[in-house]
Amino acid sequence: MRLSGRTKKLVSFLSTQCEVRGNETVSRKQKDGTIIQVATVPVVQLYNKYMGGVDHSDQMGQYYECSRRAKKWWQYLLWFCVDVCVL
Repeated sequence: MRLSGRTKKLVSFLSTQCEVRGNETVSRKQKDGTIIQVATVPVVQLYNKYMGGVDHSDQMGQYYECSRRAKKWWQYLLWFCVDVCVL
């Protein structure tokens, strides 16, 4: 699926929350200033709706990070879980 506008690359989504096909459209602004309606799938709209929460979580994680470097994978996982609990 190739979209017009600034979206030039293909993106793949894997989701169990949405239908594969839908009849949703989004508005895209062209270079000449005109606005066109572009067809999209429901998973894209769901992703765009909730991606702000992930960005906020990442931002807060940078402020309150308590993880340490670890040589063992389970130690890294432990510190990651502590970070998530702190947030």
